[in-house]
Amino acid sequence: ELYDAAVETACALNDAVAVRRLSEIVLAQAKCNDDKLNCLYAVVKSLRLAYKMQDSQRVAFTMLEQLGEKLPRPMDDIGLAANIQEMKLILLDTPDESILNLE
Repeated sequence: ELYDAAVETACALNDAVAVRRLSEIVLAQAKCNDDKLNCLYAVVKSLRLAYKMQDSQRVAFTMLEQLGEKLPRPMDDIGLAANIQEMKLILLDTPDESILNLE
């Protein structure tokens, strides 16, 4: 917990070198994914603060994959475009009131 707090503090101070160094320690010592979450979140925030958006996204997606989450599909995925078009057709034929009542 002490290293987690140190990583978060380094992130708040926008000290990317300290975030990287301290997060390596936390990740090496972590026994399970739950032990890594706060640290990885701070890493993602630190990268975002440094305007390293692609690196931030890569770390976030890697973290989600490790937790068993399904990742978003890229916009150029042909299957995604077909699914979007199919949903548009369904919604066009569905009354507004029915859509508003969906849960």
